[in-house]
Amino acid sequence: LTNSIQSSGEFKLMTVQTRPVFQPYLPQLVVDWRQHHPDARFAVVPGSLVSVDISGFTSLSERLQAKGRVGAEELILLISGVFEGLIAITHRHGGDVLKFRGDALLLLFAGPEHELRACRAASEMQWLIDETGETMSSVGPVRLRMATGIHSGDVHFFLVGSTHQELVVTGPSATAVVELEDAAESGEV
Repeated sequence: LTNSIQSSGEFKLMTVQTRPVFQPYLPQLVVDWRQHHPDARFAVVPGSLVSVDISGFTSLSERLQAKGRVGAEELILLISGVFEGLIAITHRHGGDVLKFRGDALLLLFAGPEHELRACRAASEMQWLIDETGETMSSVGPVRLRMATGIHSGDVHFFLVGSTHQELVVTGPSATAVVELEDAAESGEV
């Protein structure tokens, strides 16, 4: 990240300190960025983006909705358990969770062999969903599936905002990974 930010066009931003208590909930990219280049608003990072979309939660949430708060809590526990496994695989392969999009994740693998690490992680995630995606809920059986897109190239990032900053992932790589995930059928990487 250091070379990417220094070699790209930098825009000035008032310095906003990230409280250490929030760091476990932020992408590592943002934590490192704010520590080493607090005034930079733009970075280009060579890497592999992985977009993972879990299917099956929507129909489950509709069925659990009738149970009110108890149903919502059950859905949160189930989603959290699935995401916990996927995030553990991401971290084991040196990846970074950039965004949660409902029942989807956007991940970044940067550094040496990012392409291989991204593909290995995606393969392990697919295996995890295949092995654990069939479960029971209080409203009956649940079948979770996953579709994944992977794209390698330069990834464009912006940190926007002043008192609250948002990481924006944009550019051709971001577009390509979402298109690839949309084109993937359940069970495909």
